[in-house]
Amino acid sequence: MQMYLPKNIDYIHLWFIGVDVNSQGSSIGSAFMNKIINYYSGKKQAICLETLTVINLSFYEKFGFKIYHEEDFGFRFYFLIHYL
Repeated sequence: MQMYLPKNIDYIHLWFIGVDVNSQGSSIGSAFMNKIINYYSGKKQAICLETLTVINLSFYEKFGFKIYHEEDFGFRFYFLIHYL
């Protein structure tokens, strides 16, 4: 996956984040994402993450993440970035 990550930019890479299915829809994920964005603003240039779950795309997009690369590994894999 390293070959698809941004080059020449100082970023934080979010790896395996999620909310327990019983707690989804309670704004825990949104609060967590806002804390991450606020914490790294002014410290990094961007936040990167990946997902293969299409339903997660709209969640990340509402926080300003944009798809910068898609890959087909027998399933669609989306690479997203949020510039700080």
